[in-house]
Amino acid sequence: MAIEITTYSPDLTEKYNEFVSKFWKRERSKSPEYLYWKFRGHYPDKLIGQVMALENGRVIGISGNIHFEVFIDGKIYPSQWTFNHMVDIEYRGKGVAPLMHDEVTPRKPISFGSAPSPSASKSMARAGYRTMDGSWKVAFPKNLYEILKIKQIKIPLLKWIPNPFFYLPKLVSFFVASRFEPATESEYAKLYHATKKENEVYNVLTPDFLAWRFRPFKPFYSGLSIYKNSKGSYYAGFINKGVYYIADFHAESVYDFIDMMGHIYKTQGMKSIDVIRFMMNVPKHPKWMYLLGFLPFGTNTTIFYYTKDPVLEAALKNKRFYYSYLDSDENI
Repeated sequence: MAIEITTYSPDLTEKYNEFVSKFWKRERSKSPEYLYWKFRGHYPDKLIGQVMALENGRVIGISGNIHFEVFIDGKIYPSQWTFNHMVDIEYRGKGVAPLMHDEVTPRKPISFGSAPSPSASKSMARAGYRTMDGSWKVAFPKNLYEILKIKQIKIPLLKWIPNPFFYLPKLVSFFVASRFEPATESEYAKLYHATKKENEVYNVLTPDFLAWRFRPFKPFYSGLSIYKNSKGSYYAGFINKGVYYIADFHAESVYDFIDMMGHIYKTQGMKSIDVIRFMMNVPKHPKWMYLLGFLPFGTNTTIFYYTKDPVLEAALKNKRFYYSYLDSDENI
């Protein structure tokens, strides 16, 4: 079996689309314009962020990677986020995945990934990836339908049974004016970096990253709205099909957190929101979250990483990855 490892280019669009159609229904995944934006490439150059394995001209595997800067133990390193690591079912276990790993991992001193599928997880473990703790995903549903939907139970009539906690921030905002106001990208980046903890590994928000991740790319991506208050709290988010994603946030107090939720209602309109989703970068769920009706997922996000640098390996010991929707390709 002669396997060729290459990267995406416009002339391979048809073959690439034939492969991804087996796994994804989203039409944007097939658009060259979207792919070059997502992987931060320059059309029509070869898109090095999208690696492909071919046999006899047919795509049998893909592996995506996006470059970013990461802060580890006082230093900044070039790194990459790996995802969408997939091999055609009939070729799994035949050495395709290691070939793609060998192409991607030497590019940067360290590679990261999050919550891979069971098959990709096994492949990454065999390739030498290790794990560290990430964040907890949390949902704040509007009604009983959205609560059970998280567990893949869909009963439309339950949309009429509200989650009473969902209306608490609205009640608070009715009596107290929100302290949040629009913020610039540079203001946000300054607050973001200032609030990170010593034991956290995190994405460095360079001007290039901010321009890519925070600004809209029509018609595929709406961009992020940014807000802050005078206390040092902030958030960035966007809405998509009834789901408001808080891409990242920091709250100096529980009141600021509730105020943030109320401000989201004010700017988006409560009727347009079915559920609010975000990630909590703490070792354990705060008890007050349960009391206020928030639903943390049962397990935290596992972060995979790969490096051959012993200095980096030592620096990552006992660290947590500050993981948010800014680091995930889940919503772009």
